[in-house]
Amino acid sequence: MLSSMIPSLINLMIGGLALTRGIPALPSILVNFMPPGKAMPGFDRAWMALVLTIQIFAGAFLGIGAQAFLAWGLIFHLLPWIGLDLLDMARAVATFDLPARVGQLFAGFLALK
Repeated sequence: MLSSMIPSLINLMIGGLALTRGIPALPSILVNFMPPGKAMPGFDRAWMALVLTIQIFAGAFLGIGAQAFLAWGLIFHLLPWIGLDLLDMARAVATFDLPARVGQLFAGFLALK
């Protein structure tokens, strides 16, 4: 389950980043502070870099939060509503006793011969 959640989590983080990069007012505010045709002053570079970095991390945390919300909803709301409780599923796996069932299967095949 974890190996399939990692690509999904990365995809949601990229989606959150794209969502925060598309905030309508932010690019126009940043462009207003950029002087045309000359280098950016050093004191403006620092806060603009900070704003862009915060935007990236906010998108990543938004993706992580979306994944956590989906997992929480699935485990605690959807599975019990369907009738699949997590503790009952763990008990069923523990009582399945696969080696004994495989032995019974082979014993049944040997009895047929």
